[in-house]
Amino acid sequence: MKFAKIFIVSLLIILYLPSCEFKREDKNKLSQNNIEVDQLEEHLLEANKLYLKQEQRDIDTYIQRKGWQMDTTPRGVYYMIYKKGNGALPERGDIVRFAFKTMLINDQVCYDSDKSGPKEVELGKAEIESGLEEILYYLPEGTQAYAIIPSFLAFGWLGDAESIPTRAVLIYDLHILKVVKR
Repeated sequence: MKFAKIFIVSLLIILYLPSCEFKREDKNKLSQNNIEVDQLEEHLLEANKLYLKQEQRDIDTYIQRKGWQMDTTPRGVYYMIYKKGNGALPERGDIVRFAFKTMLINDQVCYDSDKSGPKEVELGKAEIESGLEEILYYLPEGTQAYAIIPSFLAFGWLGDAESIPTRAVLIYDLHILKVVKR
């Protein structure tokens, strides 16, 4: 009986030791994977910073080429009013009707309300890209303005699957036709 107990305990120890070693190897692999994931995240962050710097240079070059004097919103949308309207300034919940031309930074036209008709949105409902909605708060009824929207405030990584490619800076020529107060 004593021999059987020793045999069973020995067998359990023999079976348990490799499993401890396996767990130790798993921990080492997991640790190495975490380091690799951390390094990958660092590289992606660095690549994104470089991309944003290049995008900013492209925007600056575009503004310079056009000779525009632009203001900037707190989130980084550029705008220049070239005809000031005297109507109501939109607020959250108001409905804004506007004519527009949407272009890429190479001046290629993507959308034009002359073809599709004016757009109408309720501010605060996230019906349009965030950069475009943001700029509408700055433009009273009757105003005509240019806006430059960085890719992260436009359609970002995905584009719109139609005319706007991935990571595209958008240029808008806007005309605020009507502001309906709520």
